[in-house]
Amino acid sequence: VPPKDDLYIYMNKQPTVQQLEDIPLSYYDAINCREKSEWKKAIQSEYDSLVENNTWTLMSCPKGVRPLTTKHVYTKKLKPDNTIRYKMRLVARGFNQQEGKEYFFTYAPTLSL
Repeated sequence: VPPKDDLYIYMNKQPTVQQLEDIPLSYYDAINCREKSEWKKAIQSEYDSLVENNTWTLMSCPKGVRPLTTKHVYTKKLKPDNTIRYKMRLVARGFNQQEGKEYFFTYAPTLSL
């Protein structure tokens, strides 16, 4: 079965087992594995990007309001020069919200042609 990632198809090269293994499932896993220096760089890069883009404003949570929790999502990408790029994304866990209490509508922009 050919890989689904266009980069692997373009390179006509299968990723090695080592390249696909050992992706951390949590922050604790990332900072305690043998590739921790690479994951720390990826974490810092994501944080710097979020700060640079003014993604959030730090403020205290109003009484009775639950803040959304977040999760780190880690991936490894194979670059064209056959080196591995370590990526981390911070994602909000919005599925914890209660409709009618913490949000009232959803919006998904669409393009009409």
